[in-house]
Amino acid sequence: MHRATYLRFARGALVCALALASAPVTQAQTVKEVTAHVLRRTSFGTTPGQVDSLLPGFPGSLILHINAQIAGVPEPPWFVGSLTQFGVPLDENAPPNFGGWGVGELAAQTLYRQMYSSNQLTELMVQFWQRHFNTNFNKLRGFFLDPANAQYLANLPAGLTTDQKATAAAAYIEFLQNQAFRANALGEFRDLLRASAQSPAMLIFLDGVANQVPPGSNARANENYSRELLELRG
Repeated sequence: MHRATYLRFARGALVCALALASAPVTQAQTVKEVTAHVLRRTSFGTTPGQVDSLLPGFPGSLILHINAQIAGVPEPPWFVGSLTQFGVPLDENAPPNFGGWGVGELAAQTLYRQMYSSNQLTELMVQFWQRHFNTNFNKLRGFFLDPANAQYLANLPAGLTTDQKATAAAAYIEFLQNQAFRANALGEFRDLLRASAQSPAMLIFLDGVANQVPPGSNARANENYSRELLELRG
Protein backbone atom coordinates (compact mmCIF):
# COMPACT_ATOMS: atom_id res chain seq x y z
CA MET A 1 0.00 0.00 0.00
CA HIS A 2 1.32 3.48 -0.92
CA ARG A 3 2.38 5.53 2.12
CA ALA A 4 -0.10 8.36 1.40
CA THR A 5 -2.93 5.88 0.95
CA TYR A 6 -1.96 4.15 4.17
CA LEU A 7 -1.91 7.43 6.10
CA ARG A 8 -5.37 8.39 4.82
CA PHE A 9 -6.72 4.97 5.75
CA ALA A 10 -5.07 5.16 9.18
CA ARG A 11 -6.53 8.61 9.83
CA GLY A 12 -10.03 7.35 9.08
CA ALA A 13 -9.47 4.34 11.32
CA LEU A 14 -8.32 6.64 14.13
CA VAL A 15 -11.49 8.74 13.87
CA CYS A 16 -13.58 5.56 14.03
CA ALA A 17 -11.63 4.35 17.05
CA LEU A 18 -12.12 7.66 18.87
CA ALA A 19 -15.84 7.58 18.13
CA LEU A 20 -16.08 4.07 19.56
CA ALA A 21 -13.95 4.96 22.59
CA SER A 22 -16.48 7.61 23.59
CA ALA A 23 -18.91 4.79 24.43
CA PRO A 24 -17.19 1.39 24.21
CA VAL A 25 -19.12 -1.22 22.29
CA THR A 26 -19.71 -4.73 23.56
CA GLN A 27 -19.33 -8.06 21.81
CA ALA A 28 -23.08 -8.40 21.84
CA GLN A 29 -23.54 -5.39 19.60
CA THR A 30 -24.04 -6.03 15.92
CA VAL A 31 -22.06 -4.56 13.05
CA LYS A 32 -25.08 -2.41 12.24
CA GLU A 33 -25.18 -0.98 15.75
CA VAL A 34 -21.47 -0.21 15.68
CA THR A 35 -21.78 1.49 12.29
CA ALA A 36 -24.72 3.56 13.48
CA HIS A 37 -22.82 4.56 16.61
CA VAL A 38 -19.77 5.81 14.67
CA LEU A 39 -21.98 7.75 12.27
CA ARG A 40 -23.84 9.39 15.15
CA ARG A 41 -20.54 10.44 16.73
CA THR A 42 -19.14 11.89 13.47
CA SER A 43 -22.23 13.67 12.15
CA PHE A 44 -25.46 15.37 13.17
CA GLY A 45 -27.40 12.21 12.40
CA THR A 46 -27.72 9.52 9.77
CA THR A 47 -29.77 9.67 6.59
CA PRO A 48 -32.25 6.93 5.56
CA GLY A 49 -30.37 3.88 4.35
CA GLN A 50 -26.93 5.28 5.19
CA VAL A 51 -26.15 2.69 7.86
CA ASP A 52 -27.20 -0.24 5.66
CA SER A 53 -25.14 1.07 2.74
CA LEU A 54 -21.96 0.82 4.81
CA LEU A 55 -22.50 -2.69 6.14
CA PRO A 56 -20.96 -4.56 3.17
CA GLY A 57 -17.20 -4.53 3.60
CA PHE A 58 -17.28 -3.45 7.25
CA PRO A 59 -15.07 -2.09 8.81
CA GLY A 60 -13.22 -0.94 5.69
CA SER A 61 -16.35 0.62 4.21
CA LEU A 62 -16.87 2.70 7.35
CA ILE A 63 -13.23 3.82 7.40
CA LEU A 64 -13.42 4.83 3.72
CA HIS A 65 -16.55 6.84 4.50
CA ILE A 66 -14.70 8.71 7.26
CA ASN A 67 -11.73 9.25 4.94
CA ALA A 68 -14.06 10.84 2.40
CA GLN A 69 -15.44 13.11 5.11
CA ILE A 70 -11.90 14.18 6.04
CA ALA A 71 -10.94 14.83 2.41
CA GLY A 72 -14.16 16.78 1.74
CA VAL A 73 -17.23 15.82 -0.27
CA PRO A 74 -18.46 18.10 -3.10
CA GLU A 75 -21.79 19.63 -2.16
CA PRO A 76 -24.68 19.13 -4.62
CA PRO A 77 -25.85 22.24 -6.52
CA TRP A 78 -29.24 22.23 -4.79
CA PHE A 79 -27.54 22.55 -1.41
CA VAL A 80 -25.28 25.42 -2.43
CA GLY A 81 -28.16 27.25 -4.06
CA SER A 82 -30.47 26.82 -1.10
CA LEU A 83 -27.97 28.52 1.25
CA THR A 84 -28.73 31.87 -0.37
CA GLN A 85 -32.25 31.89 1.09
CA PHE A 86 -30.84 33.09 4.41
CA GLY A 87 -29.30 36.26 3.00
CA VAL A 88 -25.88 35.23 4.27
CA PRO A 89 -22.90 35.10 1.87
CA LEU A 90 -21.65 31.70 0.75
CA ASP A 91 -18.03 32.67 1.30
CA GLU A 92 -15.96 35.53 2.67
CA ASN A 93 -15.42 37.01 -0.81
CA ALA A 94 -19.14 37.62 -1.35
CA PRO A 95 -20.46 40.46 0.84
CA PRO A 96 -23.93 39.84 2.26
CA ASN A 97 -27.10 41.80 1.75
CA PHE A 98 -26.78 43.96 4.84
CA GLY A 99 -30.38 45.12 4.74
CA GLY A 100 -32.05 43.88 7.89
CA TRP A 101 -30.25 40.61 8.55
CA GLY A 102 -28.22 39.57 11.55
CA VAL A 103 -27.24 36.71 13.81
CA GLY A 104 -30.63 35.00 13.40
CA GLU A 105 -30.06 34.50 9.68
CA LEU A 106 -26.50 33.34 10.31
CA ALA A 107 -27.75 30.82 12.89
CA ALA A 108 -30.40 29.58 10.44
CA GLN A 109 -27.79 29.00 7.73
CA THR A 110 -25.53 27.23 10.21
CA LEU A 111 -28.37 24.94 11.28
CA TYR A 112 -29.22 24.25 7.64
CA ARG A 113 -25.61 23.23 6.99
CA GLN A 114 -25.70 20.91 9.98
CA MET A 115 -28.86 19.26 8.72
CA TYR A 116 -28.14 18.91 5.00
CA SER A 117 -24.41 19.30 4.30
CA SER A 118 -22.62 16.32 2.79
CA ASN A 119 -19.61 17.22 4.95
CA GLN A 120 -21.07 16.25 8.28
CA LEU A 121 -17.77 15.70 10.08
CA THR A 122 -16.60 19.16 9.09
CA GLU A 123 -19.80 20.82 10.30
CA LEU A 124 -19.57 18.89 13.56
CA MET A 125 -16.04 20.18 14.09
CA VAL A 126 -17.06 23.72 13.10
CA GLN A 127 -19.52 23.65 16.00
CA PHE A 128 -16.83 22.24 18.30
CA TRP A 129 -14.30 24.95 17.41
CA GLN A 130 -16.96 27.66 17.57
CA ARG A 131 -17.60 26.67 21.17
CA HIS A 132 -13.90 26.34 21.96
CA PHE A 133 -12.94 29.73 20.47
CA ASN A 134 -16.22 31.35 21.42
CA THR A 135 -16.99 35.05 21.02
CA ASN A 136 -19.95 37.13 22.13
CA PHE A 137 -22.32 38.66 19.57
CA ASN A 138 -23.60 41.32 21.95
CA LYS A 139 -20.08 42.59 22.65
CA LEU A 140 -19.34 42.73 18.92
CA ARG A 141 -22.56 44.62 18.28
CA GLY A 142 -21.78 46.99 21.15
CA PHE A 143 -18.39 47.71 19.61
CA PHE A 144 -20.02 48.84 16.36
CA LEU A 145 -22.64 50.87 18.22
CA ASP A 146 -19.93 52.90 19.95
CA PRO A 147 -19.74 56.30 18.19
CA ALA A 148 -15.95 56.09 18.44
CA ASN A 149 -16.06 53.17 15.99
CA ALA A 150 -18.47 54.72 13.49
CA GLN A 151 -15.84 54.53 10.74
CA TYR A 152 -16.32 50.76 10.54
CA LEU A 153 -19.94 51.27 9.44
CA ALA A 154 -19.27 54.04 6.92
CA ASN A 155 -19.48 51.82 3.82
CA LEU A 156 -22.74 50.08 4.74
CA PRO A 157 -25.98 51.07 2.94
CA ALA A 158 -27.08 54.59 3.86
CA GLY A 159 -30.71 53.53 4.28
CA LEU A 160 -29.98 51.41 7.33
CA THR A 161 -30.21 52.66 10.90
CA THR A 162 -27.12 52.58 13.10
CA ASP A 163 -28.63 49.67 15.00
CA GLN A 164 -29.18 47.69 11.78
CA LYS A 165 -25.66 48.42 10.61
CA ALA A 166 -24.13 47.37 13.92
CA THR A 167 -26.19 44.17 13.98
CA ALA A 168 -25.26 43.28 10.40
CA ALA A 169 -21.57 44.07 10.91
CA ALA A 170 -21.41 41.94 14.07
CA ALA A 171 -23.14 39.04 12.31
CA TYR A 172 -20.81 39.37 9.32
CA ILE A 173 -17.61 39.08 11.35
CA GLU A 174 -19.12 36.14 13.23
CA PHE A 175 -19.71 34.62 9.79
CA LEU A 176 -16.08 35.26 8.79
CA GLN A 177 -14.91 33.47 11.94
CA ASN A 178 -17.30 30.61 11.21
CA GLN A 179 -15.83 30.30 7.71
CA ALA A 180 -12.32 30.24 9.15
CA PHE A 181 -13.30 27.33 11.38
CA ARG A 182 -14.88 25.58 8.40
CA ALA A 183 -11.70 25.95 6.34
CA ASN A 184 -9.48 24.62 9.14
CA ALA A 185 -11.86 22.29 10.99
CA LEU A 186 -9.93 19.12 10.17
CA GLY A 187 -6.50 20.61 9.54
CA GLU A 188 -3.51 21.68 11.63
CA PHE A 189 -4.34 23.20 15.00
CA ARG A 190 -1.73 25.93 14.53
CA ASP A 191 -3.53 27.12 11.39
CA LEU A 192 -6.86 27.09 13.19
CA LEU A 193 -5.41 29.00 16.14
CA ARG A 194 -3.86 31.61 13.84
CA ALA A 195 -7.13 32.07 11.96
CA SER A 196 -9.00 32.53 15.23
CA ALA A 197 -6.45 34.95 16.67
CA GLN A 198 -6.56 37.12 13.54
CA SER A 199 -10.32 37.09 13.10
CA PRO A 200 -12.08 40.45 13.66
CA ALA A 201 -14.55 38.76 16.01
CA MET A 202 -11.80 37.53 18.35
CA LEU A 203 -9.84 40.79 18.11
CA ILE A 204 -12.90 42.72 19.26
CA PHE A 205 -14.15 40.17 21.81
CA LEU A 206 -10.85 39.96 23.73
CA ASP A 207 -9.92 43.61 23.16
CA GLY A 208 -7.03 43.04 20.77
CA VAL A 209 -8.40 45.76 18.53
CA ALA A 210 -7.69 48.31 21.27
CA ASN A 211 -4.43 46.75 22.44
CA GLN A 212 -2.15 49.71 21.80
CA VAL A 213 0.43 51.20 24.17
CA PRO A 214 1.65 54.67 23.16
CA PRO A 215 5.45 55.10 22.99
CA GLY A 216 6.84 56.28 26.31
CA SER A 217 3.68 55.30 28.18
CA ASN A 218 3.78 53.32 31.39
CA ALA A 219 0.57 51.52 30.41
CA ARG A 220 0.64 47.75 30.06
CA ALA A 221 -0.49 45.78 27.06
CA ASN A 222 -3.92 44.16 27.29
CA GLU A 223 -3.45 40.52 28.27
CA ASN A 224 -7.00 39.26 27.78
CA TYR A 225 -6.27 37.16 24.70
CA SER A 226 -2.91 35.79 25.86
CA ARG A 227 -4.38 34.82 29.23
CA GLU A 228 -7.38 33.12 27.63
CA LEU A 229 -5.13 31.34 25.16
CA LEU A 230 -2.90 29.88 27.86
CA GLU A 231 -5.70 29.05 30.31
CA LEU A 232 -8.53 27.88 28.09
CA ARG A 233 -7.91 27.75 24.36
CA GLY A 234 -4.38 26.51 23.67
